[in-house]
Amino acid sequence: MVGSLLIMYRHIHLLAVCVRVRPQGYLAPVSKYHYEASMDLFNLLCMHISLPVAARLNYRHDFPGMYNHVSQVVYFHNSQYTRIARHPLADIANAPAVHVLPAIHELYPEIPIRYEEDRFDPTKPGGWYWLLLAGRVYLVTPEPAVYHSDNIADLLKHYIDAVKA
Repeated sequence: MVGSLLIMYRHIHLLAVCVRVRPQGYLAPVSKYHYEASMDLFNLLCMHISLPVAARLNYRHDFPGMYNHVSQVVYFHNSQYTRIARHPLADIANAPAVHVLPAIHELYPEIPIRYEEDRFDPTKPGGWYWLLLAGRVYLVTPEPAVYHSDNIADLLKHYIDAVKA
């Protein structure tokens, strides 16, 4: 129960401190090769983003020693789960973040992806990373500062501008 409360508190804290990035109309330089190469990561991220808050952590506590992959947790919570169809590359500007993040990760693998139950402290410096929570994607900076946008390309543009500066 304490772990679940910690993760819920993280969600509330991140919502309170996140800075919304204004739309910039930036298009990520994603090609069809990046898009296809990132299909496995896309399917993995879709499983993570479709889980309820703290589901993976609770599963690991309820079934100790039996956890091998997030798919176990997904099917435990939703036995009717099916893979999500990916938005076409032509519509990448309007696609939700989880559809574009895997291709961006192909371009910028130096920005790791972290999940809600990973061990990290969003109030202490820890480098750049994507933070994937139930239904939301944040970009966390080294200072640390937390950024959010409905268009993940705008977050990428923020990263590119900050690294160049």
